[in-house]
Amino acid sequence: MAVVVAEGEIVDNDNIPNTINAKDLISRLETIKTIPSIKSVVIRVNSPGGSAFASANIRDEILQLKAAGKKVIISMSSYAASGGYWISMSADKIIANANTLTGSIGIFAIYPTFKNSLKEIGIDSDGYYTTPISKMSQTQNLSPKMSEFIQINVDHGYKKFIQLVSKSRKIPLNQVQKIAQGRVWTGEDALKVGLVDQLGDFDEAIQEAKALSKLKTAKILWMQKSDNTNISNSLGMFVMDSIGVSTKIKNLVNTNLILQPLLSLQDPKGQYALCIQCDGLYQ
Repeated sequence: MAVVVAEGEIVDNDNIPNTINAKDLISRLETIKTIPSIKSVVIRVNSPGGSAFASANIRDEILQLKAAGKKVIISMSSYAASGGYWISMSADKIIANANTLTGSIGIFAIYPTFKNSLKEIGIDSDGYYTTPISKMSQTQNLSPKMSEFIQINVDHGYKKFIQLVSKSRKIPLNQVQKIAQGRVWTGEDALKVGLVDQLGDFDEAIQEAKALSKLKTAKILWMQKSDNTNISNSLGMFVMDSIGVSTKIKNLVNTNLILQPLLSLQDPKGQYALCIQCDGLYQ
């Protein structure tokens, strides 16, 4: 049996500390898939969500684990909401604590632009565009047309999310629509509406994994997160000192505490399945 811990906001980048790096998590799950002696996997989820793209990729890998004959059990910790629920919903069994915050089935878009910030350090951009959509750039403010285009994509992403919940949890779509809309549920209430299978702690998830795999005893293999120390900021400052980058730009880089929340905003489509209420408490 394997145990995987997935804790933090879900991102698609490998240089952000204290997050669920989708590429790293998928790599661990791929390794489990190749080990014949592992019959079941317990994934301990403690996440308010994050990148919709990364969440979808993790769920796809969990489906491949199941297709390879592995039993997948989700053990929800304090939070398994929005993207955290996205990566959980297709498991063979979902076990939550009574006070787990889960659900928050919804999607929103964030598309940060830096036109004014770049102007402060003397950087500007311009050009010719053939369509309103081709003008989309983080160096320019969003046009009304682009805002409309982004909203259409968010609506499509939300529709896909609730359809997946309906299919994975075998809940009628009209019922999912009632319990979705970003609504947060405790584990106890989530059980009543069908979002989880039972209440219990991590130990009960281990026992359930044994039962599903028909194992009387099992050796537990903890699949640890890769230890990729983030040295990019230090290296970046060293390089800038070496090539004589202006003080204004170095000061901009040094505003790390201010910009830290933006580091996780790297979804390719700018779409996030993130429980805002949970995220504030999670921090």
